[in-house]
Amino acid sequence: MIKLALVGKNISHSKSKEIYEKILDKKIDYSLFDFSKPESIPLIEDLMTNLDGLSITSPYKDHFLDQVEIVPELFKLGAINCIKKVGTKFYGTNTDYFAVEQILKNYLNEFDKIYVLLLGNGLMAKMSLLILKRLGVSFKQFTRNEYDFNFLNLIEYTKDIDSEIKIIVVNACSREFCFKGELDQSYLFWDYNYALNHHQETIVNQVFRYDDGMELLRIQGLLALKYWKLF
Repeated sequence: MIKLALVGKNISHSKSKEIYEKILDKKIDYSLFDFSKPESIPLIEDLMTNLDGLSITSPYKDHFLDQVEIVPELFKLGAINCIKKVGTKFYGTNTDYFAVEQILKNYLNEFDKIYVLLLGNGLMAKMSLLILKRLGVSFKQFTRNEYDFNFLNLIEYTKDIDSEIKIIVVNACSREFCFKGELDQSYLFWDYNYALNHHQETIVNQVFRYDDGMELLRIQGLLALKYWKLF
């Protein structure tokens, strides 16, 4: 049986096992390695004993950087979420990066022209900035250090944008966050998080469309399985 695991903090909500089993169409052995502090995390060679692949989620996506080899393209991200062992060496990648890129390309195919309002300044937000710049997508970033998200009126920042351009609000904040500012019915709200009822209840009726993070999780899972050569 395939053996996989996830390293993170407060990860009992994880749907990764469900995603992998749906893609593979079979049961897998899946472990949750939940650590309250980074000092408690074992070395990668100890964690990956008898594992076919290891995933990493917040807040530890930068924890194993000095224990694995990664391609230069991803080094500047400062984060990995997927590790494999080949021989005696460990390699890391960031399937979030490629999944976000793919979905953004899908939006470009759907709407032709898009403008992104990016919420957050954590690792996922920094990664998103690199992708947006590489794809040539115009954007404005909002952080809670600079703006009070409880009173942030996003409409003020998009009133001069051509109506033919689809405005996409991207929530790259943590799963506990709920945006309470002003939105427009024409916006598409893309949440990197998934199955969060407080977002669905408060936002879904305020926007043109609400896309949660399940598609991001599915693509990330598919890419991870391919990285581990399990699919």
